Amino acid sequence: MSAKKKTWSRSKEQSTRIVGKCRHCFKEMTNDESFVVFLSTDKNGDREKAHHSCMEKDYYKSLIKKNKDKEKNNRLGLV
Repeated sequence: MSAKKKTWSRSKEQSTRIVGKCRHCFKEMTNDESFVVFLSTDKNGDREKAHHSCMEKDYYKSLIKKNKDKEKNNRLGLV
């Protein structure tokens, strides 16, 4: 038995679509960029999205701030 051939044709080129605005830099994102989708929703009811690089920058900023606060509390003897 021979395998059946596909009767539909696939698009050879990928279409680029606008996904939404970045949560951090507020620039528009397309589906060919690396991005993250969050569980929280924005004011329109859509899921919030962010560039992967913007999310990493924000994460490292929060870590630095957390460490500075921890060092300040150590110096004050609050820990």
